[in-house]
Amino acid sequence: MGSHTEELTKSPLVSVIVPAFNEQENIVPCTLAVRSALRTAGFDFEMLIVNDGSTDRTLEFAQAMQSKYRTVRVIDLVQNYGKTVALREGVKRAKGDLVAFFDADGGRLSIGGHGLEFGTAELFHASIKRVGALCLNDGEFRETTD
Repeated sequence: MGSHTEELTKSPLVSVIVPAFNEQENIVPCTLAVRSALRTAGFDFEMLIVNDGSTDRTLEFAQAMQSKYRTVRVIDLVQNYGKTVALREGVKRAKGDLVAFFDADGGRLSIGGHGLEFGTAELFHASIKRVGALCLNDGEFRETTD
C-alpha cells in the first residue's frame, strides 16, 4: 500500500532527446535552457544529446555539458543519419517514463507528437499537463487527466 501511494506522488522521469547536427553555436545555450526549465518546474529528468555526425565542434561542446552535469548524456553517431535516426537512437537509450523532443536550434518541444512552444519552466510544466497524451518510454501513448 505504501509503495502505491509513493508511486502516485512521485514525479515521472522525463527524458528530453536533443538531436544535433552541426549545432556548435546552439548546443550549450540549448542545454542550459532546457536544464534550467526542467529544474525550475521540479521535474526529474535526463537530457540525451544525440550528435548526428557533426563536422563542427558540437560533439566537443556536448561532451563538456555531459562532464559538467550528471543529467546530461551524449550519444555520438559516427556519421550523419538524419533527424529520424537520431531521435530513434535517443529513444532507445532513454530511461525516462516520459519522452520529449527538443531541437537544439529552436524553441519547440514535442511531447507525444504535439509541438509546443518552449520558453519557460512554467510553460513546459503546463504543456505537459495540457497535451492530453504523453509518449511514454514503452512507446505507448497515454491520455492525461490534468
